[in-house]
Amino acid sequence: MKIPPLFAGKIIQIFDDFLGKTIHIAHDIYRGSGCRLHSLFGHVNPLYDLITGGTVLDNDAIASLADRQQRSVLPHLHLTVFWLQNDYPAHTINWSTLHHVLELELIDPLQIIAHEYEILE
Repeated sequence: MKIPPLFAGKIIQIFDDFLGKTIHIAHDIYRGSGCRLHSLFGHVNPLYDLITGGTVLDNDAIASLADRQQRSVLPHLHLTVFWLQNDYPAHTINWSTLHHVLELELIDPLQIIAHEYEILE
């Protein structure tokens, strides 16, 4: 099962999480004069050609679900979507800092994926 991004964008970082890796993407969608849409795809295995600083298109596959390393946790996708002020260093966002950044506003991902988002075979 391949996972596409929500929208085209730039890969800010790829970092470890407790089930695999997290991919952080900044999308070319802006709110007002200072916020950009970002997404985190957690607990995944990034595809081999995905690199920090690279770009992804709407229909690209970016990852698959991480292998089940901990038997007590079933494989799943953790999707977090947020607005981040443009002047904030996006590469410093991770699961530990996410809830402490005042320049970040979490949004309900269901509002974003209401369009025809689907897992790629």
